[in-house]
Amino acid sequence: MSEPSDDSPDTERVKNAVAALAEHFDTVQIFATRYDGGEGNGTRRWQHGRGNWFARYGQVHEWLEREKETTRLDVKQQQEED
Repeated sequence: MSEPSDDSPDTERVKNAVAALAEHFDTVQIFATRYDGGEGNGTRRWQHGRGNWFARYGQVHEWLEREKETTRLDVKQQQEED
């Protein structure tokens, strides 16, 4: 994945979305990707956040752990049904 330049219109869109949400929330973190074919090695990514970095990191970490566990339980249930 490649990262767009900091002054790209898409970077500004992500930053503006973070700013708008930050008016109503303590922390905000946005991850966005787009497939651009041959440009930028295929997939481009954006990430931007505002608020306490540790809170944002903790929320992302907790989300990942919950998603892994949900997936594990779904696979286990599917295996038991087969």
